[in-house]
Amino acid sequence: MPANWPDFELPEHRPLNDLAQLGLDPLPPKCQPKIDALIDRRDDAHAAYRSASDTMMEARHNFGLISNRRRYAEIDAPNQKLRPEDAERLDAEVASAKAGLDKAKARVDAASERTSSFAFLDRSLQWLADARAARQRLKPAAAPAPKGKDFRQEVDRLRTEIAAVDDAWTATATAPRPTKAAIDVLHEEIDAVAARGAPRFDMRRRSGPPLAFADQFYIRLRQSNPDSGYGLQAHGGGAEFLVWMMRDEIKARLGAMIDQADVVGALTDEEQEQRFRELSARRLGLERLEEATIVAAEAEGMFITRRDDADPRAILEVAEA
Repeated sequence: MPANWPDFELPEHRPLNDLAQLGLDPLPPKCQPKIDALIDRRDDAHAAYRSASDTMMEARHNFGLISNRRRYAEIDAPNQKLRPEDAERLDAEVASAKAGLDKAKARVDAASERTSSFAFLDRSLQWLADARAARQRLKPAAAPAPKGKDFRQEVDRLRTEIAAVDDAWTATATAPRPTKAAIDVLHEEIDAVAARGAPRFDMRRRSGPPLAFADQFYIRLRQSNPDSGYGLQAHGGGAEFLVWMMRDEIKARLGAMIDQADVVGALTDEEQEQRFRELSARRLGLERLEEATIVAAEAEGMFITRRDDADPRAILEVAEA
């Protein structure tokens, strides 16, 4: 990003896609036409939804008028029976108006679904705005187009693999620590508690013993959140002092319990972080292939809905420089 890039906040009321007009868009020029086309399609979808909503309101109003006309046809002339042909005509008008209303509702539902399918774009534009604010340099990073033409089958296959990566991420996030690492963390906690309970002598004290031993067993109240002034917690009562007295015994006994635990699939913190990095790279690679397949399908006149949680880097076809 140029060093002399203007430094000012984007007004809240300004649409995110005005970034290019401001000359602040970090998106590479090669990637701009695609995002512009997606924005146009999103705007068209919103316009279609508004038009369908207006049509439905008119159809609902028309149905209400015709239904009331049929309802009051006999009430207005209580002493005169409505002729069968008039009743049949009015019933047909009500049915026609109801069919028009149902059709209008179906159009609104379809337009709403179409509009919702662009949730991925709003996330991508927000990511782009954040990249601008961070002065992030971006470079083109589009995946190659698929060789075959069965685009839906390829997208389904890729999404199955993405789901498998998500499952692996969850398994990694919930993986247990190795027993040695768990014991090390346990010992750190025991040492911290023992440090709080360690006695403190004052040899200058003459009104009593140099160690106020009885004070160790008082229950004291402390604020769990000093900044807010709320949340009192009870401390003391001799527990921390006893941990100090029996530190080694506590470590040995609890350590033995951990040694006996059945640990499967254990990962150290370093191994877990490395696994996260590998899975993140794997997922992004799959998402880039998924986006390339969707783009290829659109070139053939086939439109495949993008996932709401698609990675913006895959949608924008960029990578951090």
